[in-house]
Amino acid sequence: MLLEYFKFFSKENFLIINFEDEFVAKRSETISKVLSFLEIGIENINVDINSNPASEPRSILLKKIMRRDGRFRRIVKKLFPSSIKRQVIKNIIHRLNIKSYSPPELSSTDKKVIFDKYFRKDVNNLEKLINRKMNWD
Repeated sequence: MLLEYFKFFSKENFLIINFEDEFVAKRSETISKVLSFLEIGIENINVDINSNPASEPRSILLKKIMRRDGRFRRIVKKLFPSSIKRQVIKNIIHRLNIKSYSPPELSSTDKKVIFDKYFRKDVNNLEKLINRKMNWD
């Protein structure tokens, strides 16, 4: 997609960041780099956040009930007519029903197979386009 953007905008208008090598490994420096690139004043930003940790439901049945339409939803709507209150309750139940989950690590063989099959061509094209090695293989 960058190739299409580069037809209309110069490469100097883009900041390409490698997620693992820059954002994950050097989060504070990278956020400062982004703010500087956007010409935004550097503020006190908490960069030590885990915004989307892996999780799994404690109860799959409860998760299914929360997603399903039917009698349960109609009862809840009558008990709590305000959609805002229902959403707050739904969020609380959801948070109580999740537990941390650490997915198993992919083997280096599986990573290589997936990379070669789905990503190698695009990564090579990107590296040529931006004249920069992204270290994804």
